[in-house]
Amino acid sequence: MAMLVGKTGAIAGVEFPLAEFITIGRSPNAQICVPDPAVSRQHAKIYRRGDSYLLEDLGSIAGTRVNQSTISSTQLKTNDEISIGDSRFTFIEQKRLRPRSTPSCGTE
Repeated sequence: MAMLVGKTGAIAGVEFPLAEFITIGRSPNAQICVPDPAVSRQHAKIYRRGDSYLLEDLGSIAGTRVNQSTISSTQLKTNDEISIGDSRFTFIEQKRLRPRSTPSCGTE
């Protein structure tokens, strides 16, 4: 399971679970609506490709930054800080745990 956790302003402390594809923006039609005037209506998208999540800027005026570097597209890693306008998120991904086989004790 992956999520964004809001770090600033109106989104601080809010957890946003990620689906296969989500948009982030100021528009009420965005899956993650950020009430920040520095955020474009359709600012960025996050989508899943295999076991990875990718973040792509949608041509926003203010740009999208990951760990303080401006990106057009990048693969996200746990604890990456995403800045969209004046709003910040932390990306968290918890890999699914694979069940370990239990040793057989045999019969007694």
